[in-house]
Amino acid sequence: MVTLKHQLDKTDLEKPSRAVQSTSADIVYYRSLSDIPNAKLVEELMRLGAGSNGWQTPNMESARPIIPFMEGRYKATDALLMRSGVKQVVEFAAGFVPRGMNNPQWNFVHTEQDEDALRQMRDITERIISHQQSMPHFVRFDAVTGEGIDNVMACLREEPVGVTHEGMFRYYPNQSKEKTGRLAKAFLERYGGLYVTPDIWTWKNIWCSL
Repeated sequence: MVTLKHQLDKTDLEKPSRAVQSTSADIVYYRSLSDIPNAKLVEELMRLGAGSNGWQTPNMESARPIIPFMEGRYKATDALLMRSGVKQVVEFAAGFVPRGMNNPQWNFVHTEQDEDALRQMRDITERIISHQQSMPHFVRFDAVTGEGIDNVMACLREEPVGVTHEGMFRYYPNQSKEKTGRLAKAFLERYGGLYVTPDIWTWKNIWCSL
């Protein structure tokens, strides 16, 4: 089993991690207004679990230009993965993306470094999918340091894999992005396959394009 440990100064990780956690609810809400399958159900179950005091809906005016971008990047990523013909997919920092439950044809590994978010998404998925559908794997994995990579690889077969992530690079400096790229490369060197991500844009680029 390959073991990879990419060391990163703790101060580089703390700010991005907090930013991701504070914006995850907003992203779930934006997706719920699109026609991404199961996105609305994920949002409803998250809202139910948070209670009335723990869930705040973003301002609709700020959400409006983001919705088509969220939908577009999700569908474009799905289309490329499907076109490639891979039968297994690893999603880094997957958060509350419903890709695993929406694609039962894949051996899907849903990874997330935050244990609470990972457990919550696993519970939500169990409530949504049918009993005949196999569950995605839910694995704690840090897509910058590589912590947990052995557990991710234990879920994979010896065949090509699609590696992806959506929105993750918004929060990280270039040094961290390089480390994530090396981790994706490690999967491809072992299994073959492809690395697909829409995260080549900066947040400034996104707003200027809308």
